[in-house]
Amino acid sequence: QKSNQQTHHLEMGRFNFSVALLVLCGLSLCFAHFTNPLDSLRVELEGNEELFSEADSNANLNAQPLVLQKSGEWVNVAISGVTNPTAGDIVAVYSPANSDPRKTAPVKYKYASGFGADYLKSGKGVASFKLINLHSDFSFVLFKNVSGVTYHSDTSLKKFKFAAKSNTVTFKNVKEPNQIHFAFTPIKGQLKATWNSPATSNQTFQFGLSPGKYSRTITAKSQTYTASQMCGSPANDWGWKDPGSFHTVLLDLIAPKTRYYYRYGSDATGYSAEETFRAPQPSIPSNPVSFVAFGDLGKFTDDGTEEHWNVAPESVLTVKHIAQMRDRIDFVLHVGDIAYAVGYSAQWDEFMNQIQPVTSRVPWMTLPGNHETDFPNTDSFFNGTDSGGECGIPYETRFQMPITSKGQHWYSFKYGPVHVVAFSTEHDFSKGSAQYKWMEDDLKKVDRRVTPWLVVAGHRPMYAVGFFAPTLRAEVEPLFDQYKVDIAFWGHVHNYERTCAMSNEKCKVGGTTHVVIGMGGFGISKLNNTQTYIKKNINESGYTKIYANDKFFQFQYLNSKNLIRDEFVLRK
Repeated sequence: QKSNQQTHHLEMGRFNFSVALLVLCGLSLCFAHFTNPLDSLRVELEGNEELFSEADSNANLNAQPLVLQKSGEWVNVAISGVTNPTAGDIVAVYSPANSDPRKTAPVKYKYASGFGADYLKSGKGVASFKLINLHSDFSFVLFKNVSGVTYHSDTSLKKFKFAAKSNTVTFKNVKEPNQIHFAFTPIKGQLKATWNSPATSNQTFQFGLSPGKYSRTITAKSQTYTASQMCGSPANDWGWKDPGSFHTVLLDLIAPKTRYYYRYGSDATGYSAEETFRAPQPSIPSNPVSFVAFGDLGKFTDDGTEEHWNVAPESVLTVKHIAQMRDRIDFVLHVGDIAYAVGYSAQWDEFMNQIQPVTSRVPWMTLPGNHETDFPNTDSFFNGTDSGGECGIPYETRFQMPITSKGQHWYSFKYGPVHVVAFSTEHDFSKGSAQYKWMEDDLKKVDRRVTPWLVVAGHRPMYAVGFFAPTLRAEVEPLFDQYKVDIAFWGHVHNYERTCAMSNEKCKVGGTTHVVIGMGGFGISKLNNTQTYIKKNINESGYTKIYANDKFFQFQYLNSKNLIRDEFVLRK
């Protein structure tokens, strides 16, 4: 949620941020951002002209297998001949294989403790890595810690020296298209599909009503983004990796709830494995809806490596539980802080790979959080550096939501008996702003006879610990009251909280129930909100599941063990 150590001194736009941040960090809201292995490694390697001055002529790295068949397979890097090995030695993973360690961050790395028990005695060992297809080849580099001190104990020293580099490893089809995900569009019955490949054009989406029989083919529109479009570091330098191209098609689906089978790609890149999805149903009260909601997910790699903020093991469980019900839900609502890539491009790829078991079947609807958009001198409302220089560009290219005009970061959609307003707390929401006018107009147009349930979602919560909450209440809550918003979902604070029906900081019959669902997997804030309007406060990772028809809105919060920890029902 909050900025890392290097940005705590900054003023957040129109707010005096420093005092508020110290308070929040004291409440454990900043816990996950104090250790960033890739940032720390940057101090050691970037621009270090002496990095290659003491190569170990005896050291050798041999990576096998040379060719991987599919994403998620393992590579074993055999290490031998290392002179004077230490516990601070590391093996780093680079992609492309010819990356210059003085200019480019590794994808991840592993300490000598992961090389085997005999490494410190013999200079021999094996480092194992799980790799996903990044559309480029890989190499592995051994850096020796020549200082004799442990890595994290003093980052002011240039402790690392290049020792040896491995052979190249690649995937059987390094061009394989991947990272497919769906989203709703502003047009009734239409879906948007987006995927990634190294091709710049001529990608197609093929689909039909039977497995292996694709009666329709649509050519995708392709786009990408460049380092020069990023707003700052590390996104435009140390953390940059060419993301390839993003290919998008619009699917006009005539038969609601019909199951389709599909693949995507081209003859040049090859095609994906076959997958399946269902066409959306009409938005009428008699059609129930089932969806999942959470915020602040992140990703995790289970190979024991150091990565950028690789502190979200329970995000894997969240995705696993949702994947098990992917054929029984209509969509996912992710309320900001998506991948926590914050300027490290390869982290987006790993995140997209993690969620693909779900996104390949159902729409994954998102809204921006501070770690997607915030950066000084941009259009972000808060002037911090939480996006790592990305300023929303990778996020909005990868997750193309149903916005109606360029530069708009908010949207709405309806499904069954539910109308969802997704607004951005990271962009100006004050009275008179473009977003405020849009929100007021959208709420005004909601026909409660068609969609009786009105849901609003944003990232920073209106009722929670945080300097931003009073401003949100002052600017936006009158709209909630006027248009009778039933329930509001929020993230940013990494726990689960539920209020009574609220208006103006008091419980009120007919008010809005506020639910903080920032417990998707990126750690827990361990807060105990003692305000009288808080009905539940639970410090466990998990997700929420909603089922709604024209009569009731059933809500459940399940933890990472898939146990129900809270539930309630709203009725009409």
